Amino acid sequence: MVRARLRGRLSQEYSFEFGGIGAVATVLGLAGLSLAVVIYRRLGLQADRSAPLVALSGLVNSAAVDRVVAAGFRGLALPLAKTIGWFDRYVVDGLINLIGWLGLNASKRLQRIQTGNSLDYIMAVVIGTLLVIVWGVVS
Repeated sequence: MVRARLRGRLSQEYSFEFGGIGAVATVLGLAGLSLAVVIYRRLGLQADRSAPLVALSGLVNSAAVDRVVAAGFRGLALPLAKTIGWFDRYVVDGLINLIGWLGLNASKRLQRIQTGNSLDYIMAVVIGTLLVIVWGVVS
């Protein structure tokens, strides 16, 4: 793996890594370019008459690739998107709505014990403190 750091204007640093996958991709890209140059030089401007290229151009002109992509989209991508949409709509949103509903119901029940009288709140603090002390002594 090769690491490189470059400095640009205004002393900004840029770094990149060139590992195994990058090397393979670079070699394949250069091999494709080399093949194109060899075919062009050998056949001149009549590169479309080469047997492999004629077969490839026939495939491109027949729109078979488009049909395969469209079938893959209709057969795989759309059902997957529908499944993910259903899961999001009913499971994820359902859990979020359940949490909101639980919060609203808990607040309605807790609202009943709020009297607004400060003496009630002081009494609750004193009783709670005594319960904690008793619990600490017993356990």
